[in-house]
Amino acid sequence: MKILAWNCRGLGNPRAVRALRGLIKDEDPDIIFLSETKCKSPEMEKIRQKLGYANRIYVECRGDGKRRRGGLAFLWKDSGLLALNSLSENHIDLGGMDGGGTSKWRITGVYGHPNEDEKHKTWSLLAGLNNPNLPWLCFGDFNEILMQQEKRGGSPKPQNSIDSFSRVVHECDLTDLGFTGYPFTWSNNRGGGDNVQERLDRFLANSSWLAIFPWNRVRHLHKRHSDHLPILVDSTNSGLAVQCKSRKKLWRFEKAWLRTPESEEKLKRAWVKWGGPGCGLRLSLVCQSMGRALHTTTTELKKQIEALKAQLEELMENSHDKEAIEQIKGITGEIEDLEAREEEMWY
Repeated sequence: MKILAWNCRGLGNPRAVRALRGLIKDEDPDIIFLSETKCKSPEMEKIRQKLGYANRIYVECRGDGKRRRGGLAFLWKDSGLLALNSLSENHIDLGGMDGGGTSKWRITGVYGHPNEDEKHKTWSLLAGLNNPNLPWLCFGDFNEILMQQEKRGGSPKPQNSIDSFSRVVHECDLTDLGFTGYPFTWSNNRGGGDNVQERLDRFLANSSWLAIFPWNRVRHLHKRHSDHLPILVDSTNSGLAVQCKSRKKLWRFEKAWLRTPESEEKLKRAWVKWGGPGCGLRLSLVCQSMGRALHTTTTELKKQIEALKAQLEELMENSHDKEAIEQIKGITGEIEDLEAREEEMWY
């Protein structure tokens, strides 16, 4: 079971949705939790349909226009997998169901109160949700760190706030599942001495969850669109996992070649080359010829994307001045543009 959690900071523009689609294409999560969607339910429903997930639960954002705040969404594939336990503006709690409709484990997506004087509400929420009788996985943007080392730049965090978060984690028998990847999940995207980065997003599990899901690999994924990194947990024992067949990709000929200036000439050459057979066979042979060329194009795109991701990771790890922050923004945009081109070729 793979779960993706991301504070997407709004899904109101095509680039944000494209970034989410890229994540789904790369990671194929079974369950997605999104915070700060800044969307109303009808808008989220359109996005869900584009993403191809069958099931959903939404918490609408507050306000309108540029004053929109909050908004949560859970999306998942298997219609019999999850059922709603409770929700609020700051959480959605779901039960993992067995065949008889009984909850056998729980997952909770959390968006912690960002204001210092309201963070106690997040800790009260977690304490109220705690049920030691069920395996529990809790995740999202908690808007707090568990130790001072989880912050780079700026003034130290108030220790009493860190202690309050640590206390409720301990009282709920929760364990931080750790991670691989870049150590901080949020950045204020400022340069030099003004740059602040923190690990605000994480996966927490109680001992009952770890007993039935002992394999939990958490990854901090590459930066996309938002000032928060997406995070992903894979609770599958890879040694026992059943390998699912990949969905067959269909070639979208028209859009794939719209951006390629030489495509018309290639098409003409292919049409002349296969001029002998009947129309149906001729079209098939032309498509095969163009498809091979398209495969070469997508391979090159993948190489460019991976090279940019490596460059992005190095910049995030080693450089924090103003120039580097601008480079990070530029490379993130380049990756999104290349992924958009790649997406146009296949569906």
